[in-house]
Amino acid sequence: MAETAPFIRCNDRPPPPINYGFFGRQGGVSTGLYDSLNCGMGSDDDKALVQENRAIAAHSLGMSHESMARVYQVHSADIVTITAPEQLSEHPKADGLVTRLSGITLSILTADCTPVLFYDAQSLIIGACHAGWRGAASGIIQNTVSAMCALGADAHAITCMIGPTIAKASYQTGHDMRDEVLSLAPQAEAFFEKDPTSDQHFLFDLPAFAQDCARQSGLSQIFDVGRDTYGESSHFFSHRLATHRGETDTGRQIALITKTNKKG
Repeated sequence: MAETAPFIRCNDRPPPPINYGFFGRQGGVSTGLYDSLNCGMGSDDDKALVQENRAIAAHSLGMSHESMARVYQVHSADIVTITAPEQLSEHPKADGLVTRLSGITLSILTADCTPVLFYDAQSLIIGACHAGWRGAASGIIQNTVSAMCALGADAHAITCMIGPTIAKASYQTGHDMRDEVLSLAPQAEAFFEKDPTSDQHFLFDLPAFAQDCARQSGLSQIFDVGRDTYGESSHFFSHRLATHRGETDTGRQIALITKTNKKG
């Protein structure tokens, strides 16, 4: 097994013992449509290869695959709080995770939706969420911050990192989706603009909307890697691009954040 895979960070400086990384599609063992670091257990890829890819990603942050907490993502605004290691074997339906425990790695999968990672540099409480348009409009980012604060975090001390996601120029939407987003989050109107190539479509700035949701939660330390999953297909999996190409499936990249084992 390869020992590590490349990952990217924002331009923040996470305090020890916090460590995190946004992984792309490179550095794994899968082939074909899933070439190569496919971490999506729900894909049609060989599950043994997916497990090995997840282990590679965890090891890249100095953690073991067994330390990884995950949820069955359903585009909700629901959060799971990890309070005991026994929960690592559970995969409830939810789209966010928070913990104050050491030795736990929170994981989120995406392939155009926005992975968002959080840490409080003072309390060392961490969080992660999967923010597609539906989850973001429903409040997944705000709920993740609230769950961290319920554990003792201070919103003013929380740093938020926006990972690789579909960029506005690549995210053409119709009236129906725009109307549904605005029915859930009227303030999202500022993040739609008319598509200059079509009178029937809009362009949606999902990462900017995610940043706005973080600001609504009282966060001021917000960073964005500024990478487009659709436009950088050699680096990232993109569900939308795979659909446009007529492909039957696509892989998922993983975002991880951990608080390494340390008393406190």
